[in-house]
Amino acid sequence: MTHLLSAMCVFALAVWGVGPHSVLPGSEVVVPLGYIEPGVCREVSVVVVSGMLDVWRVPKVAVSCPACVEVLESPGVLRFAEPDTVRLRVTPSASAGPSRWGATLHGGGSAPLRITCEGTVVGLEGEPEQLDLGRCEVGHTKPQTITLRWHGMGRIVSMQCKCNDPDVEVRSVLASGTENATCIVKLLARQPRSFDTSISIAVTVDDGVARSREHVSIPLRAEVIDPTVTVRPASVFLGRVSRKSNAVSSVHIASSASREMTATTSLAGLQVKMIAAGNQLRCDMCYTPPAGRQGLQRGSIQLADEPSGQVVAEVPVLVFLGDDV
Repeated sequence: MTHLLSAMCVFALAVWGVGPHSVLPGSEVVVPLGYIEPGVCREVSVVVVSGMLDVWRVPKVAVSCPACVEVLESPGVLRFAEPDTVRLRVTPSASAGPSRWGATLHGGGSAPLRITCEGTVVGLEGEPEQLDLGRCEVGHTKPQTITLRWHGMGRIVSMQCKCNDPDVEVRSVLASGTENATCIVKLLARQPRSFDTSISIAVTVDDGVARSREHVSIPLRAEVIDPTVTVRPASVFLGRVSRKSNAVSSVHIASSASREMTATTSLAGLQVKMIAAGNQLRCDMCYTPPAGRQGLQRGSIQLADEPSGQVVAEVPVLVFLGDDV
C-alpha cells in the first residue's frame, strides 16, 4: 500500500507540475521526436522522478546503438520524489523511415529504466533495399516491384527510374500526390550471364512551399543460366596472387548434347583455353598479374557455342592481387 501511495503521489506531480515522468523499476519512458534529419544531432532531456521509497541505484547505462546514441548525463542514483535528468544525444543514420533509439539505466539489482526515443528519419526509402534474384533460365523473365516511400513533409509528385544495363527494363508507376510510388523492374534473360548492377531512382517531393529532388539506388544481382549446360564450379576465386607468381584453375562443362565451345575472358591477365576431356569440356585458365593493378580484381569467362557464337554460360572470376607481406 505504501508503495502504491508513493507512486500515486509522484503521478500527481507529473500531471500537475511541469511534466516529469514518474518511473519505477521496469518503466519505459517514450520520447517522440517526430521527423529527424539523417546525421543531424538531436539532444533529448528527460526529467524522471522515482516512485520508490528506497534509493534506486542505476550506475550503468547501455545504449541501443553506440554510433547513434550518446549519454550526456545520467543520475546513477534515483531518490524518491526528487527530479533527475537523463540527457541523450541522438544522431540517426542515413536509413530513412521510422526508427527507435534508446538507453537503459541498470546495474543496481532492480529492473532497469528504459528511455526510448521514437522518430522518423527523413528521406526516400526503397523496399526491398536490394534485389537478389538468384538464378533464372534463359528465356524467362523475372518482374520485380520496388516500393518507394517518402518519409517527411510533402508528397512525391514525379519519379524517374533507370538502369544502365540494356538487359534490365524499368518502369515507374506513380499515383499523383502520394507518399508512395512503385518501380517495376523486368530482367531480360536473353543469354547466360551475371547481373551486378543497380536501379537508380529519383523523385521530386513537393511540401507546399518548395520542391526537392531525392535519390535512392537499389542493387540488383542475378544469374541467367542455360539449363542444358552445367558448369562446375559456378564461380572461381584464384586466391591471393603476388606480382612475381601466377595462379591456375579449371572449370568443367557438361552438356546434354555434343557441342564445341570457345572461351573468352574480361579479366586482364587471365588466359583461357578450351580442352576436350572425354564426354566433357574443360576450360583451363592461367592468371599472370598485369602491371599497375592491385587489390581485388573482378572479371568473368564467357563460354560460347561454335560456330554460332551464342553465349551459353558465364563464370565469374575473382582474384586478389598483392605482394606477400
